[in-house]
Amino acid sequence: MIKGLIEKIMEMKDILKKDNIPPHEKTIRSGNIQTVITEQYRLLRSKLSSLNGSHVNKVIAVTSTQKGEGKSITSVNLAIVMAEDTKKKVLLIDGDMRKPSIHTFFNCKSEYGLVDLLTNKIDIESILIPSGVSNLTILPAWRCCRWNIVGCQGRDNAKRKGA
Repeated sequence: MIKGLIEKIMEMKDILKKDNIPPHEKTIRSGNIQTVITEQYRLLRSKLSSLNGSHVNKVIAVTSTQKGEGKSITSVNLAIVMAEDTKKKVLLIDGDMRKPSIHTFFNCKSEYGLVDLLTNKIDIESILIPSGVSNLTILPAWRCCRWNIVGCQGRDNAKRKGA
């Protein structure tokens, strides 16, 4: 049943993927998204909540093997629905070290993030960003090419050497 819901959301991702629309205009809170799409996210939240019966899911990971499959927009919209509908606190963590984008859906800048937390450079309270959605907080990944976790330092060195 969840597979069918995910397939419906994936069909709708083409609407959300248009390049001429800025990321913060693609969330279900923007008013630009059709009600039917919002309801699909609510249905997905309900199905995920009922999967384990009385056991409460504390962590949900959205992942795939390829770029462009809608991981970010699905994570953002699912987090918004969970925060609004359940009235529980939700922390949306951007774990994309290559191309972090979660913060762009909320039209905010990312100075520090998960990388800084994992390397003990900063405490978590300094990194969390309010999303503007009640009960939803963002933990961004990092500021692009500030750390060498995915070889950015190597690219910078190559540029300096003229490669």
